[in-house]
Amino acid sequence: MPRCPTARRTAGSRGRALELDAPLGAVDRALREVAAVVTADLARIADAAQLGSPASHGPIGDALGRRLRHGRLDSLEAGFTRWLQRRHDGEHHAAIDEWREFIALQSAYLAAVAAGGTDLRRLAFPHAYSTGTSMAAWLWNARSEYALSHAISKWLLDEALAVGDAEAIELGHRNVGLYVPTRNDK
Repeated sequence: MPRCPTARRTAGSRGRALELDAPLGAVDRALREVAAVVTADLARIADAAQLGSPASHGPIGDALGRRLRHGRLDSLEAGFTRWLQRRHDGEHHAAIDEWREFIALQSAYLAAVAAGGTDLRRLAFPHAYSTGTSMAAWLWNARSEYALSHAISKWLLDEALAVGDAEAIELGHRNVGLYVPTRNDK
């Protein structure tokens, strides 16, 4: 049965380690350390270039995929949490500033899911949905920012359709179907 090249190199490294009287586990520890450094460097490059996770598997490919996915999710969740926290703190911003915040979060979300693919989109959607729905309701009900609330609801509906979330699709259709008063209606 043929052995893979990595297994041959590892076996060769273990043999050399024994010849040099290296401590037990030194080869595995060294390989893990090299893989961690390579993974960190590749993750930094992939994030800077907004690249997706690698298609290859193994110690580097799997670790890189996990690191990119978790880093992007953490970043998105922090942004959505800050946005929601403003509401809970009672911070009122001008409508244009609320719009800018939404657009920045939407752009970060879209960039992350473009790089991370369908799996990352499905993982990120629930947090975006719960925060976005809460903010859209607050902007509609408490701030009378109907157009901004509608834009958030429309985006959430589009994302719900993309990930196939039936409950979110139903609510999204109801929210997007609401009459949006204009400033001239008053």
